[in-house]
Amino acid sequence: PPMAALGRVCVTTQKAEEGSRGGDEESLREELQRLRATVIALRREEADAREKLMQSEAESYQKDKLLQEMLASAKGGKGVPGEALDQLREDLQLVLHVKGQSFQTRQQLDEKDNKLVTIQQELKATQAHGLEEEVASAKAQAKAMAEEWQKMAQDGGSAAVFMSLRQEAAALGARIDAAQSAGAGR
Repeated sequence: PPMAALGRVCVTTQKAEEGSRGGDEESLREELQRLRATVIALRREEADAREKLMQSEAESYQKDKLLQEMLASAKGGKGVPGEALDQLREDLQLVLHVKGQSFQTRQQLDEKDNKLVTIQQELKATQAHGLEEEVASAKAQAKAMAEEWQKMAQDGGSAAVFMSLRQEAAALGARIDAAQSAGAGR
C-alpha cells in the first residue's frame, strides 16, 4: 500500500500541473487569435496597397503614352532647338523602357510570392500530418508505460523504477503538449 499512496500523490501532482498549464495555454490561445487577426489585417492592407499600385501604374502608363504622342507631334519653335526636342524624346523612351522593366520585375516577384505561399501551405499540411503521427506515437508510448507501471505497482515493484517511469511519462506528456500546441498553431 505505500506504492498505492505514492501513485495517488503522483496523479494528484500531475493533475495540478495540468491545471496550471491550462491557464497558460488559454493565454497562448488568446495571443494566437490576436496574432492571426493582425496577420489577416496586414494581408488586407497589402492587397489594398498592391491594388493602388497597379492602378497608379496603369494611370502612369497612360500619361506616359500621351506625353510620348505629344512629343512625337511637337515641332520646334522659336528659341527651341530641334536637338532639345530629340533629347526629350530619347529621355522619355528611356523612362518608358525602365518602367517596363520594373513592371516585368514586379510581375516576376508576384509570381514567386504566389509560389512561396503555395509551398508554405503544402509544408503546413505535411507538418500537421507528421505531428499527428508523432502525437499518436507518444500517446501509445505513454499508455504502454502506464500499463507497465500498473503492473509493477500490483507486483510490488521498486520505488526507483517507479520514479524512472514517472520521469519518462512526464517527458512524454511534455512532448505531447508541445506537439499539440504546434499542431493547434497551424
